[in-house]
Amino acid sequence: MKKKFILSLLIACGIFYVGMAQEAASNTANMKEVMGLHDEVMEEMPKLVRLIGQLETKAQNSSDSQKYLDAIDDLKKANTSMMSWMEGFGKRFTADEMYKNRGLTAQKQQWLVEEKKKVIELREEIYGSLKQANSVLEEK
Repeated sequence: MKKKFILSLLIACGIFYVGMAQEAASNTANMKEVMGLHDEVMEEMPKLVRLIGQLETKAQNSSDSQKYLDAIDDLKKANTSMMSWMEGFGKRFTADEMYKNRGLTAQKQQWLVEEKKKVIELREEIYGSLKQANSVLEEK
């Protein structure tokens, strides 16, 4: 009976530790990682602009233009989100901190964690709008 209790306690502690480790990992960030996420999303921006043009053409030539206009709106919102994120990020960090791996204060490290979460959400928004736009364009 005592062995079962100790085993159960060890398992519970292990589960707790794994949960805490996962939470700690989500609350950490490094500049290279955040800038990599930014760079990944930036590579999609030309596609976004191209899709807006294609959707505008389809909307002009369609009697049912609303689906194209909705997709355009989502793409433009995603673009605005990208510009806003970059502006906010640029106000918090210097170029040396971004590109030359300069050390961050504790406050800036906390900001970096926040910015990581924001850029992950931004990535989801951009990929989602691209997916929707492509889907609308592929409809017959």
